[in-house]
Amino acid sequence: MAASYLGLVSLAWPDAAGGLGRTWSIAAIVWGVALLAAVFSVDPRRATPADRLTG
Repeated sequence: MAASYLGLVSLAWPDAAGGLGRTWSIAAIVWGVALLAAVFSVDPRRATPADRLTG
């Protein structure tokens, strides 16, 4: 989630000190969204503890 936020802020203010470039900003947003999708793709009622570890 933090990666997505950092990417979004870097896209909004590209000239800010410490900001990421456009490519890295988009990569950070994609990474954050992918992690959120992975977390919410597992149904905790049907998954075994081993499934939760391996996805």
